[in-house]
Order: sequence, then structure tokens, then C-alpha cells
Amino acid sequence: MLSMMACVKQQEKEFSNNNLYSTLWMQSAAEYKANSIQVYQAAAANLADLISNKNHTALTEQKDGYQELPPAIILDVDETVLDNSAYEAKLVMENKSYARDTWNHWISLKQAGAIPGVVNFLNKAQQLGVTIFYVTNRRCTPQEDQPCPQDRQTFENLQNVGINNVSIDNVMLRDEQEEWTGDKTSRRTYVAEKCRVIMLFGDNLGDFIADTVKTSKERMDLINQHLENWGNSWFMLANPSYGGWQSVLEKPVESNLETY
Repeated sequence: MLSMMACVKQQEKEFSNNNLYSTLWMQSAAEYKANSIQVYQAAAANLADLISNKNHTALTEQKDGYQELPPAIILDVDETVLDNSAYEAKLVMENKSYARDTWNHWISLKQAGAIPGVVNFLNKAQQLGVTIFYVTNRRCTPQEDQPCPQDRQTFENLQNVGINNVSIDNVMLRDEQEEWTGDKTSRRTYVAEKCRVIMLFGDNLGDFIADTVKTSKERMDLINQHLENWGNSWFMLANPSYGGWQSVLEKPVESNLETY
């Protein structure tokens, strides 16, 4: 993994990339690791109760009659399950910004590590009979010999970090079906038709609810409207590098405006 410490030590070189300290924090701060472990251990402590409570659902999209459906968990992938800070570090070292071609190449390497705490949590959840769905805005872009190469690449990366029993059918990419847009609502609805979703995990507000492209105040209000969910069945991972929050700044930074 490319270490951000190398950036800091190169005093003679000036970096204008906005992600320098964000990526440095994610790669080197004990506080970041503790925060992620804390999220997943807190979720693990709630698992048994949420599985047994048939009247509980974490989804605003869940329809009536869900009580007898089998339990499931939905997670975002990037910076929620898989750690892409090595990709971000390379951009900083080369003083570049996010680009689709370099991002696609990074995904193809299948070298992203695991976010601290996630592997133990997911393996425990599966042992308790919970089905896991990975809803990601990695894109389904057909190539000559493969209809959706990032589906397989993401699946194999999840396996590589030690998550047991990953199902490629449960890795749900943007554009994999016509209605699966960058807004993840349609994919959450798809899962809700066959499962009772007991937990949601993400690093972006859109991983939990629809219609989050709003002003900063409106986004803050959405957090307050769902206070009872945070830390109970909704779990937010820290990501200072990129996300929907950038789009509401007065002068958005140019890099990483796309939410993975």
C-alpha cells in the first residue's frame, strides 16, 4: 500500500491536492481505526435483537408484510467495506484528481483492504443467518468479453479480504439493471421485496435515504429527522475524502466529486 507518510516527509515538494490530510488520517490515524471498529462492534451488539424483532426494519422503502421475510443487511462498498485509501494516496503523490479510467484500473487490481472491524462483523452476521447485500455505485460497464467486469472484480476483492460466503448475485452495481441509477433507492427496494432489512451501513447519506442532494442545512435536517436510527440500525462510516457533502459546499473541490 502506498503510504501517505511518504508525502509528508517530502518537504521539498508542494502538494495542492485537497485529499492530502484526509487520506493521511485514514491511513495512519489510530483514531480512524478505532472509529471503524467501534461502528462494527456496536452493530454486532445489536444483531441478535434486530434479528428476533420481526417488526423491525431499517428501510424507509420496506413495504407492509415484511415481518416474515428473512433478515438481511445492506452495505455500501467503498470506504464502508473496502478501503481505497491506496488509490487516493497515489492521486495525492502524483498531484492528480479522481478520473474514471484510473478508478476502473484500481478496481481491476482487487487490492483494496478491509475497513477495520467489517470482516468479523459480516462473518458473524452470516453465521446468525443474515443475508448480506453490497449496494455500490461502482459501475456496470460492459467490455468485449464481459457484460459487467466490476461485478466479478468487486466480488473477488470482497473474498480476498476474508469475508466468507460472498454471493456475486448480492453485489449490486450501478447500471447493472436499467433502473439501478446512482440513487440507491431502487436497489434497496429490490432487496426489500425479498428480505427484511435490519441494518444499513454507508459513508454517504444516500446510502440510507433517497433525495439527499440538498443544501447543507437540509442535509443536517435529514440527520435530525432520523435520530432514532443512527447507532441502532443505521451506521455511518467516516470518510473525509469524498462524498455527497462536497456537492453542497459554496466552492466544491474539483477532485473526487463522484460518490463511489
